[in-house]
Amino acid sequence: MAIANVKLRDALHEKSVRDPLTGLFKRRYLVEALRREFNASERRGTGFGLVSSDIDHFKTFNDNHGMMRAMSCCGPLGAKITDCLGERDIACRLEGEEFAILMPGADIEVVEAFEQNLRESCTSFRCAMERRSCRRSPFRPGSPPIPRAEHGHGH
Repeated sequence: MAIANVKLRDALHEKSVRDPLTGLFKRRYLVEALRREFNASERRGTGFGLVSSDIDHFKTFNDNHGMMRAMSCCGPLGAKITDCLGERDIACRLEGEEFAILMPGADIEVVEAFEQNLRESCTSFRCAMERRSCRRSPFRPGSPPIPRAEHGHGH
């Protein structure tokens, strides 16, 4: 009985922090992770990267093809993002077609390399539904790393 309760608790926790469509973490998890990483980076005297992205023209695609078809693009995109993550990176689906990737300890070079890798991975991004390919939805990641705080000024 106790093992079943632990498994149920774990399953409920997983559902509370994971987006079922993409397999990425949810916004609430990102907020908690950002809080932890901000405090940890202050203690370490390091920065961290935060990349935010969305799918260009998603609203138009949604309006033209319907929400079900548009949302079908988010799952494969979540897999592409996951494939590009580093060991400590945390990818989240904020809502709709908006995503964020937290990169603990990353400097500008690491963030830029990640963005380039993700951009290249998504260059040929297409999603299919009903045996037809959706129009390519450009995915453009981009955000600077959060610099380490120096003398309390954050520069």
